Amino acid sequence: MVLFTAACARVEAEGVAPPPPSPPPGEVLSDVLLSLAPDLDAIADGHLIRYMSTSGSTATPTEVTGVVFSPKGEPPREGWPVVSVGHGTTGLDDDCAVSRAPDLRGYIWLVRNLTKRGWVVAITDYEGLGVPGPHPYLEPRSAGFNVIDAARAAVSLIPGASSTWAAIGASQGGQATWAAAELAGDYAPELEFVGAANLSPAADLTNMATHVGDGRYDLSQLSMMPTLLTGLSVTVPELVPENFLHGSFQDNPHDKALLLGCHNGLDPARAAAIGRLRANDFHGTTPQDAAIFAGALKRIALPLGRASGPMLVYAGESDRLIDARWIHAAVQRACALGDTVQEIVAPGKGHVDPEGERLGVQWIADRFARLPAPSNC
Repeated sequence: MVLFTAACARVEAEGVAPPPPSPPPGEVLSDVLLSLAPDLDAIADGHLIRYMSTSGSTATPTEVTGVVFSPKGEPPREGWPVVSVGHGTTGLDDDCAVSRAPDLRGYIWLVRNLTKRGWVVAITDYEGLGVPGPHPYLEPRSAGFNVIDAARAAVSLIPGASSTWAAIGASQGGQATWAAAELAGDYAPELEFVGAANLSPAADLTNMATHVGDGRYDLSQLSMMPTLLTGLSVTVPELVPENFLHGSFQDNPHDKALLLGCHNGLDPARAAAIGRLRANDFHGTTPQDAAIFAGALKRIALPLGRASGPMLVYAGESDRLIDARWIHAAVQRACALGDTVQEIVAPGKGHVDPEGERLGVQWIADRFARLPAPSNC
């Protein structure tokens, strides 16, 4: 009787159809037309999309949200080129997604600028923002895949889009577009990748671990620690944020919520909470904490490998959040791999300044125009 039951169970199991395969990366799962402000509506159409991508930490399919904008009118014969945008840090919660804010958390100006040039624009929300699940903050492979698949989604969604694409991003987004540049050739060979403009990129933050407990952090760096630690712990579970955040980080629950919440530009309440931080309140609890933090930062450092196309890397010499010297060290490693990199270190400039954004957009225009990419490697 036992043998008969087991045999029946085996036959039933063999008769069950396997689950259908996941849609391929870049496939658009849903598309909703956006209602745009009159000035933008006059020049572009907007779409809120959900599309397929890949988790860089698990290599499994993921669903990601984002927005796509296309110029109005007839495309050129070769099609509109695509720019995939990596946005800077907005927070860790779903409500912090760029696509959930009417002004795209400040990126609406970039959409206007790029669509006026006759380019299709895609902005990913990144894995875990806008959809259920944690956001693996600064996990470069996930972010790189998300940026690439946003371009894929735009190409499939917009009839006039060409397969030629570039990427531009700042801060967290600069790390994402740098990673996308490294992954694009193997991951999306059907698209023509012409380059990435990486502005104030979070390319290598390993030096942040060298000052755990000694208080030598700028206030802008301290303000990012709750987001950084919580985001890193998604893929490095042995990293416990509470082991590092003491005193001013924990004393006021309202301040803690503001620091971990969505980054809303120059929010006075958040600025006040940042002003109450004290550097010596950031330190490890166990002897292993500093090493775990250092290992987590090393894991996300770039470059991961050789880039598939040229890159612009822009850094502000006076950037107090991501030291220009850290970025320069990453550029030197990329150059050693054989990358084509134009590095610009702007005297007196800070983190993500308008001049860098202007240079980045012009650099992409030159790549679309097929001009040779400069390099100072």
